[in-house]
Amino acid sequence: NNPLFNTVPKDEGDGFRKARHIIPMGSQEKAASNEAFLNWSSTHRYEAYLVQYKLDGASLELQYENGHLTKAVTRGDGVVGDDITSNAIKMQGVLKELKMDTGKSPFTGAVRGEVIMPKAVFTSMYIDKANCRNAANGIMKRKDGKGCEYLKVICYDAGLGDELGDDY
Repeated sequence: NNPLFNTVPKDEGDGFRKARHIIPMGSQEKAASNEAFLNWSSTHRYEAYLVQYKLDGASLELQYENGHLTKAVTRGDGVVGDDITSNAIKMQGVLKELKMDTGKSPFTGAVRGEVIMPKAVFTSMYIDKANCRNAANGIMKRKDGKGCEYLKVICYDAGLGDELGDDY
């Protein structure tokens, strides 16, 4: 009775390990007009709102420990996604290390961003795909990582690991 033969490995069907998010990735609500935003805001009362353009790409969470990139996790189901770190480090805008000013603690937490494909790359290399978003999604999950160097990550949010508590 060797324990090795009694253990069934977790299914990693797409070839990527699964990883939990530090900041859960819920679906972002969008409003395409002033009227749509006013309707939405009438049911969501907050002290302040942050309104920004939505990038049409794929969500990615970059996880850092003591200033060093440890994981890059796709949205997945919003709680658990695919660890595509080996592909993400090839993308423009992903820093392997976050350097801090002297005297400050290194960053531990999550940085959220959107993986996009610039239109110039799409029209010169991937015009056979339906659109930039689909092309970026397919490339970022390639097992061989080919094409990831043409993708760009635009970061827009961050959360410190110690501020999130044990619920995450």
